[in-house]
Amino acid sequence: MKKSFIIVLGIIIVFFACNKKDQSTSDKSSTPTYQDPTVPVGYNTGLSGATCILKATYNIKLINNVIFKDSSAVANFHESSFSSIPLTYVKAGNVSLNTISLSYDSIYKTYSMYSNFPNQINGMQSWSVSGSGTVTPFSESYQSNFPKYSGYNLLPDTVSKSAGFTLNINGISNCQAGSYLTINTSGAGVYRSLTSNTMSIAFTSSDLANLNPNQTLFIGVNLANSFSKEINGLNRGFSNIVYFTKHAYLKP
Repeated sequence: MKKSFIIVLGIIIVFFACNKKDQSTSDKSSTPTYQDPTVPVGYNTGLSGATCILKATYNIKLINNVIFKDSSAVANFHESSFSSIPLTYVKAGNVSLNTISLSYDSIYKTYSMYSNFPNQINGMQSWSVSGSGTVTPFSESYQSNFPKYSGYNLLPDTVSKSAGFTLNINGISNCQAGSYLTINTSGAGVYRSLTSNTMSIAFTSSDLANLNPNQTLFIGVNLANSFSKEINGLNRGFSNIVYFTKHAYLKP
């Protein structure tokens, strides 16, 4: 009898042990892999170790309640990774975004393109680099994932230098560290960093001391997300940027 009890007890222990192991394995396999929502699937967050940065920017300007839109693209290539300072810029042959060629500036060693047709960089982005003696050829396509800002039309039309003011920043999403807000007149400005959690930013009269009143105040909201991918053994960096500009008036 005692022997039979020991056998039954052993079977029960084995059953629960196996059941616990199966449950643990199941829980582990069902845990989803985290995907940064600011980054296309298959890319790494940020520009760590990148040997080039290819940026597409979507510009929105609000002037006298009239919206103007355009787009631009910039590409820089370096001899070493982005983390190595100072950077040595190099030429990379012909560079294009969505079959539109970027012009090369031999003084600043930068490729750029400006366009009045924002749809040229919305949706799928396809970069092509023909390469040079330093940069190997590569091409890359991904679905653009621009930051969002739904409250830019709520930025003020007029603000006071002596009283200071608070900007309500509502509706920012899909942006990373490195995003920022600037206010400036001709010759002076103030800078503040932004995140998706920023709700408002206050400026005191002391913050505005170097800004001259009775002129246009440019309020700029620069939102960015950046990502990278190893291509042909080298880390290539990409950025999607949205830049909002509001033309306000700075009174005394």
